[in-house]
Amino acid sequence: MGFFAGPKVERFDHAITTAYTWPPETMAADLRAAGFEIIETHTRTGALPKPRPHGAILAHLSDDR
Repeated sequence: MGFFAGPKVERFDHAITTAYTWPPETMAADLRAAGFEIIETHTRTGALPKPRPHGAILAHLSDDR
């Protein structure tokens, strides 16, 4: 799952649609609560002039659900 990373869940205007930032830890916790097992978590920041932090989480549905 890819998402905009930020310090809190927060709405912002995006060129295509309304978008949200999510703390990677919060997104991972929400995925776990939905029955997913987290495999990897990554973050990166884009290049200037408009750096926007991104997060990516690789997960799969747990067999224990």
